[in-house]
Amino acid sequence: MMGDLVYVRKQETVRIGEIGIFVMNNECYIKELGEYGLLSHNKEYGMIPGDESIQCVGKVLGKVLGK
Repeated sequence: MMGDLVYVRKQETVRIGEIGIFVMNNECYIKELGEYGLLSHNKEYGMIPGDESIQCVGKVLGKVLGK
């Protein structure tokens, strides 16, 4: 759902399987880091293939409750 608020710890990397905030082409994405790219938990969006232009800016710690 759009508009969710999340807690984020600023860091430059996340491990495979963790959810992060990623920047690519001046757009921000909340995605799971997969072995070959960024994975969406929303079935309407496919994988974003990984490359050097994708920058991790933080790790998602959880959703803000009550929003």
